[in-house]
Amino acid sequence: MKQILCYGDSNTWGYWGNDWTRFPFEERWPGRLELLMGKEYRVIEEGLCSRTIAMEDSVQPHRNGLRYLKPCLMSQFPLEYLIVMLGTNDTKRRYGLSAQEIGLAMEELLKTVLGFFHWTGAKTKFLLVAPAPLQSYEGGFEMDGDSLRKSRMLAGIYQELADAYGTAFLDAGACVRHFQTDGCHLHREGHKELAGAIYHKLKQM
Repeated sequence: MKQILCYGDSNTWGYWGNDWTRFPFEERWPGRLELLMGKEYRVIEEGLCSRTIAMEDSVQPHRNGLRYLKPCLMSQFPLEYLIVMLGTNDTKRRYGLSAQEIGLAMEELLKTVLGFFHWTGAKTKFLLVAPAPLQSYEGGFEMDGDSLRKSRMLAGIYQELADAYGTAFLDAGACVRHFQTDGCHLHREGHKELAGAIYHKLKQM
């Protein structure tokens, strides 16, 4: 059976509402993707709420995505596809990162992934997904207007990185239209939209 690893934050975890409830697997985009891909594929869902690309955080520890990525890849090896969608949490006010600095962090993650593939001789296909930008910042105390602005810049920065490193790219903001009231998390229809877009992208790779 071929494996697909989906590495992301709360929108991969399937966060629903404000009380740490979660959409059922079959309604989250990784679960919907597994259904679309068929019985030949197993989707491994590696989402963590508040996960960043590379930031250490004493308020919410263990969220550094770069630190955990290589052990995760080693644990789930071999993979047919790796899908990474991170960056929204890096726009939080307390981190003080510019959009360009978030891009630098993603570049380090890309280097880690490609280095791992080279070391293992893996033929894994890699898809970099720019998260859908924030629709508002009023649903949470950690984001502000600057977070919203930076989130809108990530797709262009990630596209340039994907082009430079020869990886596939998808802009989730171009296909997702349904969000929860916080303006950050995907509604169940948004999960459906994203799963469909990723499915079609994987088929092109």
